[in-house]
Amino acid sequence: MERGAEHIAIFLRALNGGGAERVMLTLAERFTERGHRVDVVILRSGEALDDLVPPRVRLIDLQPPDCVTALHRLGDFPVDDRRAVLPLLAWKPRLQMACVAHLANYLRRERPDAMLSALRFNTLAAVWAGQLAGTGTRQIVSERNELSVEVASSKRLRHLPDLIHRLYPRADGIIAVSRGVADDLAHTARIGRDRIATIPNPLDLERLQRSAASRTGHPWLETDSIPVILGIGRLDAQTDFETLIRAFSLLCAHRPCLLIILGEGTERPRLEGLVRELGLEHCVSLPGFVDAPAAYLARAALFVLTSRWEGLPNVMIEALGCGCPVVSTNCRSGPSEILDNGKWGRLVPLGNPRWVAAAMQDTLDDHPEPARLRARAEDFSSEKIAGRYLDVLLGGRNDRG
Repeated sequence: MERGAEHIAIFLRALNGGGAERVMLTLAERFTERGHRVDVVILRSGEALDDLVPPRVRLIDLQPPDCVTALHRLGDFPVDDRRAVLPLLAWKPRLQMACVAHLANYLRRERPDAMLSALRFNTLAAVWAGQLAGTGTRQIVSERNELSVEVASSKRLRHLPDLIHRLYPRADGIIAVSRGVADDLAHTARIGRDRIATIPNPLDLERLQRSAASRTGHPWLETDSIPVILGIGRLDAQTDFETLIRAFSLLCAHRPCLLIILGEGTERPRLEGLVRELGLEHCVSLPGFVDAPAAYLARAALFVLTSRWEGLPNVMIEALGCGCPVVSTNCRSGPSEILDNGKWGRLVPLGNPRWVAAAMQDTLDDHPEPARLRARAEDFSSEKIAGRYLDVLLGGRNDRG
């Protein structure tokens, strides 16, 4: 059970607007509401979400040293750890690794009871820092996506599973956002599955409803005359918006409808070319990144996710919270757990426009009740999820996935 007021640290690289950062700020707020003292510890300030740090949460900027200093500090690590991390320091993670000594100093100075770290390399740095500090701070690491997919994306990461295999068992707890992520981590890093708790992302329902009530400024959502289908995410290989655009082309050949895709990314030129190739310029809009996607979800007829892989897509939970029907690809992790194997929305095979088009057609024809979808979203309420995180952080009951 949850204990009395304690000091909790949350360690991130920066507050740059990503989904994980928003989740951690939501948890920080819920923790303070339960009387706990919370620090959000980051490597650099001045990012997009800095102003959204809750009033009672302290923001601490470590201002880490450069990579040369990081290499010097490797002398503090056990020999086997030094050998394991060297292949990674030549790549992007050097900033995270460079902060280990400063993070250890923070732990010695502030002595929090527990520290939650999220996102790759932050978690590794946190475990190392905890060992260097020797303060007994409980170390909890959060896994948010499939490790095997990340490793397959770059040869430079081929040593990562061995490093995680070495370090994660030293943490006091491991949390995965879905059963799929937990299973993948256990298999890829050779960690006992019973060491990994499964706790989904929290949804701040009150904040979602306030955001949903704002205006979108998009003319297609100012009228209910033509149903609008919505896609949200980075324009990259993971989200596979090509499949969504091709499926929409099949659907709109039989019924009037519009498609809006929110997000930015490297695939924009190719997707815009596909829209022109299919002659869909009049009914497909790619307005870019928006601050309040909930306003779009609250007015859309349907949300469609066509991802090839996911950890646990927050936007799908938000869609349910807005009462927006969902169609999703059945990628290995996330959607089937949120939708309970199709109970709350249709699941379709990956990369198949005809299946996606058929599911969109069926959902538009048989529209689920918004109140029913909102009831499902309440299972992910931040109040419920924060309690489960605190069970792990403070050493109480551990909910196994």
